[in-house]
Amino acid sequence: MPSRVLGTSSNRVRGGLVATSIILCAGLVLAQSGHTLLGRIFLPDGGTPAHPMKITLTSPGLTLSTLTDSEGRYAFSGLSNRAYDLTIEGDNQTYETTRVTVEVFTYSAAPNDYTQNIQLKGRDLRFVSRPAAPSTIDEGDAAVPAKARKEFEEGEKSIAENNTPMAIAHLREAVSLYPSYYTALVTLGDTYERLGRYDDAVTSYKEAIDIKPDRVRAIAGLGAALTRQKKYSDALPWLRKSVELDNQSSISYLYLGLAELNTGNLADSERDLRKAYAIGKQPVAHIYLASMYEHNDDLARARDELELFLKEAPDSPQAPEIRDDIAKIKKRLDEKH
Repeated sequence: MPSRVLGTSSNRVRGGLVATSIILCAGLVLAQSGHTLLGRIFLPDGGTPAHPMKITLTSPGLTLSTLTDSEGRYAFSGLSNRAYDLTIEGDNQTYETTRVTVEVFTYSAAPNDYTQNIQLKGRDLRFVSRPAAPSTIDEGDAAVPAKARKEFEEGEKSIAENNTPMAIAHLREAVSLYPSYYTALVTLGDTYERLGRYDDAVTSYKEAIDIKPDRVRAIAGLGAALTRQKKYSDALPWLRKSVELDNQSSISYLYLGLAELNTGNLADSERDLRKAYAIGKQPVAHIYLASMYEHNDDLARARDELELFLKEAPDSPQAPEIRDDIAKIKKRLDEKH
């Protein structure tokens, strides 16, 4: 199995890969102009749209829109390390407004492609509707002092400009001026996490949870940060709580499945990784499932998952290594017969 996924290291279990961090499936490297987020839109029945669809990408200080091509493909380029919301407005007939949150992140300075496929949520009762995504702005909290709000806005501006040190300074000042500033604490945690400053991220998320214990964003962030620290047992209760609060978060289900995989909860891991894929169509879920199947010596299913990954992300930088792994698995299967 691959020794490197998504720009992070991995551990091996019985010859299989157990990845230690998940963001999205990194793909083809482009020009030095920022990351590219791309993918396909699927209708509730799994088909592709017959007409171009508008998809909007938003993040604090940034709004971009584009139309899909004839096969439902879209792409946004020039993106920096941060979280983005992708939204497709409902047609009031066959599908409802669908929104997913995508975290674009890599430790490498080189720009990458990130794949995020989206399955629209059907209006028919046979399909589960996604609740509104949690707000990522300051929620209009009237108690936030004007100076604190101004510092927060400057921090968001600095994030958009990739000026991380200045962003941290503004966000910390916002919290200093208003210690109960939930959104500033969450944004500060997100910023620390993207820098690999996980201890600081954990502290910020916990402070935010103390303020609003039932808000999903800080809970999900804490679970993710603990997972990246390989504190899988500590991460599990927070990740489980996050999917209770938002059962349509593919990212949280991916982290949960990964934490379960690394704590030996293989049946739960399989269930939650498959949920992650069903919700977000993220190809990387196939790699984690393959890891689990190989760990269980279920080589045929491991091969099948890796082949699905290649089918959905053929231009991924992991593709050559994945093809090698498939060949090795096929050889082992032949030796068994």
